[in-house]
Amino acid sequence: MKILIYLIGCILFFTSCGSKIPNRTLVKNNVFVQTVTTLPLTYKKKEIIFIGMHHIGNQIFYNNVNKLTDSLQKQGYIIYYEGILAKDMRNKVVNNINARKLKKITNSTMSPFGIIDTTRSQLIKIASITTNGLVNQPHPLLLIKDTANSKIVDITLDDLIKTYEIRFGTIAIDFRDNALPLENPYPQKFYYPKKNILYVLNTYRNQYLAKQIAASSNNKLAIVYGALHYNNLQQALLQIK
Repeated sequence: MKILIYLIGCILFFTSCGSKIPNRTLVKNNVFVQTVTTLPLTYKKKEIIFIGMHHIGNQIFYNNVNKLTDSLQKQGYIIYYEGILAKDMRNKVVNNINARKLKKITNSTMSPFGIIDTTRSQLIKIASITTNGLVNQPHPLLLIKDTANSKIVDITLDDLIKTYEIRFGTIAIDFRDNALPLENPYPQKFYYPKKNILYVLNTYRNQYLAKQIAASSNNKLAIVYGALHYNNLQQALLQIK
């Protein structure tokens, strides 16, 4: 998930000053890799495999994720995957407010399946110009063949905004925010502390995920999440008594 946060930072940087993204940034974020790296997670006697994702990458990589999850499910693993969705998709008024608040603190929006939307961001547009073969991460269910033995395990957008505001204060939305289409980035520089954004998008989510892993009756789990969630998630698991 830290990769996701790094991408947000890149979006803020490039949309504010119009600089070109260097290839070394894409290399650093492993967007060109085709092989899938798995890492073990430790919690009591559970068998937990972490499949690290990045949200912009090579199509071959995503095809290999699909093959890996299929193989693991045949071995009895249940797939947990990420996605920050609205608590009630029918409540358009609340969802619009929360989407605008998220955009206010990150200068980005969520894709329809709950991952920071790189489709309409400046990052993917610039990356498409300077590189070949990069695509946005497909819907998680396109990476998992057996959908009956997989489920989204993540906080809701409502919870994300509520937690942020309880901890760091109200995210003020005014007529200027409402006048700007959600898909358009803010032109001005942002002043929301990065550490606050990282707390809700990384630390808080990892704590939630760790609790769900610990409480699960399934002893064989595969976690399909942003690659840089791994270290913080393992720490969160170790803190559960």
